[in-house]
Amino acid sequence: MGCAGMGCDGADSSTAQRSAAVDAAIDVTSTVDASTDVSTSAKTDVAAAPDAVEAVVAPLPLTLTGPMGRPATHTSSIAVSPDGARVYVVNADADSVSVIDVEHRRLEREIALGNEPPAVDPETRRYEPRVGPRALALSPRAQRLYVTGQRSSELLVIDLSVGAVVRRVTVGSEPMGVLVAPDEAAVFVAVTQESTLTRLDAVTFEKTSMHTMTAWLRWTSCGRPSGGS
Repeated sequence: MGCAGMGCDGADSSTAQRSAAVDAAIDVTSTVDASTDVSTSAKTDVAAAPDAVEAVVAPLPLTLTGPMGRPATHTSSIAVSPDGARVYVVNADADSVSVIDVEHRRLEREIALGNEPPAVDPETRRYEPRVGPRALALSPRAQRLYVTGQRSSELLVIDLSVGAVVRRVTVGSEPMGVLVAPDEAAVFVAVTQESTLTRLDAVTFEKTSMHTMTAWLRWTSCGRPSGGS
């Protein structure tokens, strides 16, 4: 659900540019499915997930040196870089994030979110994702991408300068929506099964506040939670 659906004010002046970028992403990602091997799908630069990602122990330095741009005001499964050159798309069934080169309309990189590709269930023959990414939020100046893992109950932090997951933070059962604060110093996560909106510090990833909602919480949109019955 975007801002248009919530009646938000202030349309982005680069709407046309972003629309073209999203069109390019749709063209490319329409060929990506859960059976795609993330180790071979990107022809130019594939970033596999590390064998193991350290638990939260040390702070993750926050350096705001990336291109100027403001974080999105609504949660989504697609994000566009400030210059419109790249589109980031979650692949829920493949446990990955695709990076789309807009100008050349091609898959530039696919970032694996799990330590292994989704496994095939021997009975159903279906691919079963371990992470189940649902939404992502770009932190443009920090050059980070935050992804919610519905199945793994995590917030995953991708360093875009290396194209890999650098931190995993357990946030609760079935996190869905995610937003970045305007100053990029905090991340907000909507945790569905616990009906909570959690604020995380973008350096320490400690929970600095948590609000329990009276309705079933699914997404955050336009900076506020959206409940359902």
